Amino acid sequence: MISQHRFVIGVTASLSILLSGCGGGVFKDDIATGTALWTRSKITRYSYVVEPSGFMLPQKYAVQVYSDGSSSVTAVGDSPPPWPDQVFKSMDRLYAHLADVRKRGGISNVTFDPTDGHILNCYVDPFLQMADDEVGYMISDFKVE
Repeated sequence: MISQHRFVIGVTASLSILLSGCGGGVFKDDIATGTALWTRSKITRYSYVVEPSGFMLPQKYAVQVYSDGSSSVTAVGDSPPPWPDQVFKSMDRLYAHLADVRKRGGISNVTFDPTDGHILNCYVDPFLQMADDEVGYMISDFKVE
């Protein structure tokens, strides 16, 4: 009886730790939860640095998002000029891209801040059968303006 009781306590404790997000205060891989948190935060003017990585040279961009929803993306250091329609131009666009990739059968994972939902990093593989289309995005220096 005691060993069954300890087993139940152990399983319950393990599940509660798992479900409570024991990742140091960071939620992982739930696009809907991150999007909802981000939307609820109502942050409209902010900036961050994004580093896309995949099968490309190292890149780093400074992103500024304005209250009207427009944004500017500036190459940092030796990074090539940004493409005009980058998915990382705002948190809203990046969350929409992650959801779209997953909806179309690709893989997308996200780690986000549990306070306001801004993305910390994410990974996208839009076409599972295609090589060299995977991209990771690491977000740093997030600041509400």
